[in-house]
Amino acid sequence: PQDNARFGAAVAASDGAFAVGAPEEGDGAAYRFTGELAQRSRLVPRAGETGYGLAVALSGDRFVVGAADTNNQAGAAVLESDPEKLFQSGYE
Repeated sequence: PQDNARFGAAVAASDGAFAVGAPEEGDGAAYRFTGELAQRSRLVPRAGETGYGLAVALSGDRFVVGAADTNNQAGAAVLESDPEKLFQSGYE
């Protein structure tokens, strides 16, 4: 994660994996780790989604990321149901 990204603003765990939000890393980011603390993937917002990573939740193959500043500050919850395809692997 980048400096001053607020990494850890949100944390969730499920089925031996955990997610960490970093809402001030650019427009935001969410990271997924294995139980061995190895970074598995990094998810970044689509165009127009900001404040991404302020909230995170995991359940099986579903990953929900809060994008608090999206929709003129109304906010949004973004459901990613196939994180293996949507995540960018490795550190950036």
